[in-house]
Amino acid sequence: MLSIKKFEKEDLEMIETNFHFPESSKAAMMKESCISAYTALQGSKVFMIGGVYGLWENVGEAWFVMSSIAYKKPFAAAKYSSLLLDHVQDDASLKRIQASVHTNDQQAIRYVEWLGFENEGLMKKYGPDGSDYYRFARVA
Repeated sequence: MLSIKKFEKEDLEMIETNFHFPESSKAAMMKESCISAYTALQGSKVFMIGGVYGLWENVGEAWFVMSSIAYKKPFAAAKYSSLLLDHVQDDASLKRIQASVHTNDQQAIRYVEWLGFENEGLMKKYGPDGSDYYRFARVA
């Protein structure tokens, strides 16, 4: 069973990921424009972290960091993500939540599509390494 708490910066140091998680990415997640962010815990371990940044009125950018545990339990991760997005979208009266997904990450593409996001197109050389990403959006 997962427990949910308000996100704290220490959670970024505790999450164990399947990928390199650079300090610059962690710092970006601490922006003051974050409308809402939460951490899901499985026992004392960080299961996943997610939130929405405010871009301007009624528009936000979703972000999620999944632990290595979350990849082994995709249904729990999807349920948590869906609850988070529904809560933030309603609470902040967002008409649009968007997300960027690497073109090579088929699992993440299926994930955001399951969450109700639609692919709006290709963003060439969008990533910090010059890689391509897709722009997805969930419009209320």
